[in-house]
Amino acid sequence: LDVIEMEKENALEVPETLDENPMGQITMAAVAEQDEEAELRQQSLAAIMLQATPKVKPKPKKVVKAELTPEELKSLFASVLEPAGPMKLSPEVFSRMAKVYYKVVKETPMTEKLEVNGSQTVHQLKVGEIVEMLEGPEKEVSMKVFRAKGKVIGEDKEGWVTVAGNQGTIFLQEGGHLWKVLRQTELFESFEDVPPKAGIRKLKEAEVLEVLSWPTKHEESGLHRLKVKAKLDGAIGWITQASKEGVIFANPL
Repeated sequence: LDVIEMEKENALEVPETLDENPMGQITMAAVAEQDEEAELRQQSLAAIMLQATPKVKPKPKKVVKAELTPEELKSLFASVLEPAGPMKLSPEVFSRMAKVYYKVVKETPMTEKLEVNGSQTVHQLKVGEIVEMLEGPEKEVSMKVFRAKGKVIGEDKEGWVTVAGNQGTIFLQEGGHLWKVLRQTELFESFEDVPPKAGIRKLKEAEVLEVLSWPTKHEESGLHRLKVKAKLDGAIGWITQASKEGVIFANPL
């Protein structure tokens, strides 16, 4: 009876942890391996399903075609041609259309190099000056700003300028080739024509002008004159930017 009771006690003895049971260790390792295999199968299945799922193509954007009448097309091309001139786009007109201008809205230095650090100032740009862009804008890595190479209109100066600062300050804005009449003035046929000679017509206040030739000093009168094209009717001629008394007739928009 004692032997039977001892065998029962041995049969009922259970290890306190699975680590004490070699069979338990094998069972846990197998379960972990099965879990890993199951996860890999799920990932493979997900990849297959993803490839099998048809991709939804974005709907093409609706393109609105601009249909112009022969009269509208004639008016469009006439706007870039000189009155009574040949019905073709001259190299001079094409070059003028391709140029990009910026106007200075906040004083900033023009330097000799793209890099800000260690670059010497060649010109201090003032508000109202016009810059013809030659290169850029390009990102300057050290200061994280966009800079462009340009030429100052009316000055023999070229260099690199910061278009906008890294804190949002705007130094230059695109524009400058369109001017606005501030006070009624005469549109003259040639550079040499000055009052009291009569002009082609009077330019009214608020008329918009496209600059064809930048201000040049008229030696005899001492006035700065520029060649313009009136947007209203396409009339082309010369105007005086400001009188000797300082009265300004036109300025950049």
